[in-house]
Amino acid sequence: MGIIGISVWGVVLVVILLVAALAIFWLLDRRMLMRSLQALSAMTLQLALAAAYVWGLFQLDNWLVNLLWLVVMAGAVAYIYTRRVRLPSKRFWPVLAFSVLCGSLLTGGSLLLSVDADNAKQLFVPMIAIVAGSLLSSGTLALGEYVICLRNTRSHRRYLQANGATHLEAIIPCVRRSLRASLLPLFKFMTSPLIVALPLLFCGMLLGGVKLWIAIVVTILMMMTTFAATVLTVVIILWLSDRYFFDSNDNFNPSGSLS
Repeated sequence: MGIIGISVWGVVLVVILLVAALAIFWLLDRRMLMRSLQALSAMTLQLALAAAYVWGLFQLDNWLVNLLWLVVMAGAVAYIYTRRVRLPSKRFWPVLAFSVLCGSLLTGGSLLLSVDADNAKQLFVPMIAIVAGSLLSSGTLALGEYVICLRNTRSHRRYLQANGATHLEAIIPCVRRSLRASLLPLFKFMTSPLIVALPLLFCGMLLGGVKLWIAIVVTILMMMTTFAATVLTVVIILWLSDRYFFDSNDNFNPSGSLS
């Protein structure tokens, strides 16, 4: 008994195990039970919405529509940046969205050149989505660290500039810290014991029937792409948004208010 290759009895068993796990929280920690139910509900809803628009993209099968989706994704990622790092949306959103769009196109587009033209259109959405997901976490950490560093090193930057340092030389320590922070999620993943914790992308391709060696090559290429996308996008963000972090007197003033 099965539906599209998925065993109904297997699904029932998984649901029973989930109910058993939730029952433990119901007995011991009902606050965590509510948080778990909220998280599961949010994940299910988001997955359903994602599946709906991905299905629509596949049905339309049009490069222009795919590029429009990428623009929307870049705008969404940029908006999340401004919310999490608490930057003025009107001031920073356009430059952040443009930076994410450039980084995604540059690195994701290069990755698509490694596959044949017949599959490139179909792989555009999932590959760009993986890159965008990586940029969401790494970019948030990078911007957050950059803002904290600039705020805490005001006097040090003034000292350096008073002794002849340029603006770039004064902010380089914060740029360095920002780049380090952006790579923390990737380093954590790359240094994890992959022998016992296989990458989800690799496992997904194997479940989809992809040949083992192709799954290995694609996973390695994706890791190289996300690494390059992270570094290049953060550099583009810091370069293009520099004028918005400082006022005409070179003082740290991301809000743009008169001082």
